[in-house]
Amino acid sequence: MGEAFLGGAFRYFSEIGREKDLLVIEPVDTIRDQLSCKYPVLTFPSVGNVLQAGLFPEVIFFAVKPDRFPELSEELLSLSSASSAALAISVMAGVTLSQLERSLPDLRWVRTMSNLALTTGEGMTVIAPGSLATISDERLVLELFSRMGKAICLPERDFDIATAIAGSGPGFMALVGDALVDSGVLHGLKKETASLLVAQMFVGTGTLLLSGSFPAELKGQVSSPGGTTIEGLASLESRAVRGAFIEAVSAAVKKSRLLGEGGAARRH
Repeated sequence: MGEAFLGGAFRYFSEIGREKDLLVIEPVDTIRDQLSCKYPVLTFPSVGNVLQAGLFPEVIFFAVKPDRFPELSEELLSLSSASSAALAISVMAGVTLSQLERSLPDLRWVRTMSNLALTTGEGMTVIAPGSLATISDERLVLELFSRMGKAICLPERDFDIATAIAGSGPGFMALVGDALVDSGVLHGLKKETASLLVAQMFVGTGTLLLSGSFPAELKGQVSSPGGTTIEGLASLESRAVRGAFIEAVSAAVKKSRLLGEGGAARRH
């Protein structure tokens, strides 16, 4: 995911002629070398090296693993004091705005949550600005993540449900897709053929929904009276599949809230 964020940032800053101003802090030598070969950006092994070079970022992307954030506090504080006017974008799951602002109060924080499809340029990102973030900060972050899919601004209180739907949703849909592929194989299709049918069906359905149709409307459009679709839907309803999905989302929301209350932790 970290490289996906870098790719989106590189595209965004390339459009405004500032791609050469990007720098990356990556402690692992092999990964740092790979990134420097793929992107024409400055790379450093630590925050200290950035400060020694006399560089003071205007925008800081925090894409470290959430459980590393507390232990990096002192090093990050030195960067915060050197870049007191910086915009800080967090992609760390489970780290709330209050935690971010308490740890590094001088930065203008914007919290984000994205899903795995970000790696293909079709991600869904929600953002919540902190107390010091400006309208311009919010606009910049929205434009940046729009290079990697769709992006909207939500109150932080809605992050748990957004995480359950957009963050965990790909896992739920993968389960559905896996069942559909198995169904195709059961009825004689090759797995590769069934997988292609399912994948393109997901793409097409998403396109239809993005064009303005609500799911219920789309379901009605493909359900001819006495047809195959309504027959299959009736079978699903008899097995309470709709209720199972609602319960799955509720369980994910509950878990997301528990993780948030417990501090930095992986969500998806």
